[in-house]
Amino acid sequence: MNIVLITGKRSMRNLDTVLKKSEQAVTVGKYTSVRPNTATEIYEKYRPHGILVGDDTVTKCVSLIDFLSIIKMRYGYMRIIFMCSNDSSFNKYASALYSIGVYDIVVGYDPAAIDYAILNPKTETPDIPVTEDSSDENKELSYPDRKVHEYPGNFVGINYKDVSDNSYSMQTVRLTENYERIQRGNVIISVFGYNSRCGSTYTAFDIAFYLHKYERAKVCIVTAVTAGLCKYFNVDETTVNENGFNIDDVIIYSCFDKISDTFDYIVCDDGITLNHNAYIHLLLCSAADWDMPMLTDYINNVIIPNKMDVNLCFFPVTVNKFVAINKQLIKSGFNAYMLEPSDNWMATNANNNNVYSNILKAYIVY
Repeated sequence: MNIVLITGKRSMRNLDTVLKKSEQAVTVGKYTSVRPNTATEIYEKYRPHGILVGDDTVTKCVSLIDFLSIIKMRYGYMRIIFMCSNDSSFNKYASALYSIGVYDIVVGYDPAAIDYAILNPKTETPDIPVTEDSSDENKELSYPDRKVHEYPGNFVGINYKDVSDNSYSMQTVRLTENYERIQRGNVIISVFGYNSRCGSTYTAFDIAFYLHKYERAKVCIVTAVTAGLCKYFNVDETTVNENGFNIDDVIIYSCFDKISDTFDYIVCDDGITLNHNAYIHLLLCSAADWDMPMLTDYINNVIIPNKMDVNLCFFPVTVNKFVAINKQLIKSGFNAYMLEPSDNWMATNANNNNVYSNILKAYIVY
């Protein structure tokens, strides 16, 4: 995993040494302080898989929790691992970190603990209460044996049998060059991933604003209304959950039942949930070597058995790596694309426009 290290000067050398001993992390950048625009700078300069943040990081014009919230909302694919120097630091930060969806917290400078956090991402608040300071701060922590996936560089494990079958169940329809444009209201688009932190919320917003701006469509988004989302858009969580809210004529709803109008497109931020009611599915994929076994398993055990027609969207990924992956996927009949994040959720990344246009070409609503 390519990591950007963010920590104070006091602990920079110590953490840098620890990361050099890690079997899973490669440091690509370092910061001793953060500002509101540091998130954008990290993305544009390094495109890391994640950031490792120390508890003594210096902040300027933004709190550390608010900075991490910016990372979560703008670059959802980017893993965040928070380093606490001791139990006292854990007690200080844990509740605030959990509230913005940061669950990977490591106490102490242990390479094995960092590797374990990388290989075993947490997706919800652990059932471990915040405790009083331990008098035995130097006690050793034990971690399960690390599991390293061997990735040969291709998808040799995918079972391609019947994957190109056109007899798809439910309401899914396979997109091909032969489809004519059709007129249909309430076209449901599902954006989801096979593990958490896949970037489904960001991508749902990105494609919704693409449809509104470039296809002049009437669009709504269905997404879990979190405290972080409300803070990002400066709206009240209770009001949003009850009535939804309007962002530049794109309506946001907290659940499907709240939709009270007819739309050209309904974009669902489905997280890791398989939406059988959707017409179009965008599966967000990581191109990281250690995530490939999970993608292979997901295709074999979920996509193929359910005969789901999916568009595999990879980000962040280099062109060369995407081409290598796509050569394998083409054999199976899967559509694969590269996506790029945008710094502004309400201004779709121009590089993604051709991707969305190609995916949606069979469902242009007149």
